[in-house]
Amino acid sequence: MRSDKVRQHFNTAAQAEWERLDSSEYFRLIYRLHLAFIEEELAEKPRVLDAGSGPGRYALEFAKRGCAVTLCDISDGELRLAEEKFGENDLSAERFVQADLRDLSAFPDGAFDLTVCYGAPLSYITEDREKAVSELVRVTRRGGTVAVSVNNTWGILRNLLGKTDENFFANGEYWHINEVIETGDCPSFESVQFGGDTAPEKHFFQPDELTDVLKKAGLTDIELGAAPCLCSGSRSQYNELAENPAAKAQIEELELKCYRDKNMVGFGDFLLAKGVKI
Repeated sequence: MRSDKVRQHFNTAAQAEWERLDSSEYFRLIYRLHLAFIEEELAEKPRVLDAGSGPGRYALEFAKRGCAVTLCDISDGELRLAEEKFGENDLSAERFVQADLRDLSAFPDGAFDLTVCYGAPLSYITEDREKAVSELVRVTRRGGTVAVSVNNTWGILRNLLGKTDENFFANGEYWHINEVIETGDCPSFESVQFGGDTAPEKHFFQPDELTDVLKKAGLTDIELGAAPCLCSGSRSQYNELAENPAAKAQIEELELKCYRDKNMVGFGDFLLAKGVKI
């Protein structure tokens, strides 16, 4: 992870990142599944750290549910946008803190009941990733929960297959397909843009890998999920089907039934995981 590059990228892409989770029915489904994954924890109205909060899409929902929320992100531009969104919604947060996830020294040990790291911030950390996870655990109280989402190795391939991206599959060496499968590490490509800027290098996870990282950091009772699960790789098809309210409701019901299925969690766009601090 080149901190300056990631910060610059999300400063440029802040508005696009805010819009992403409300840009289509497919992304709204991803959003709802992320929330469903921690529904039980949110019901307790915990003190929450949204680590890698971006412009605050999830943090706003936490605040609406009565949680005391602190946002931190490496991007000062995204944090400014998050403050604007909180103001527009007449909501308040405890703090907005600019920080690298590998150094959360702004927060004392055990400060939060629930630490959430959604939207794949950990996938943008290509060096000292274990340090970032250790920091997420450190700032969470004993018995509290840490919940994360990361980019999923097989999920990105299903996504591109669903887009029938002939260029990608016909040029596997250029796109480092085998290397990404073997190591999870994906370089930056000038042609891959988000929010008007080149997307940074990333790491894609597999379920066993993420589980091991969380366990080594001091979490137990690890649970996994996928967002989306059944619909992964079928973005355009789901968007079309979701125009019919009955079809949309049925598919979402099926998603909620299968998105934690241990045989399917490795195929979502996002791999969800949560565990309890020992």
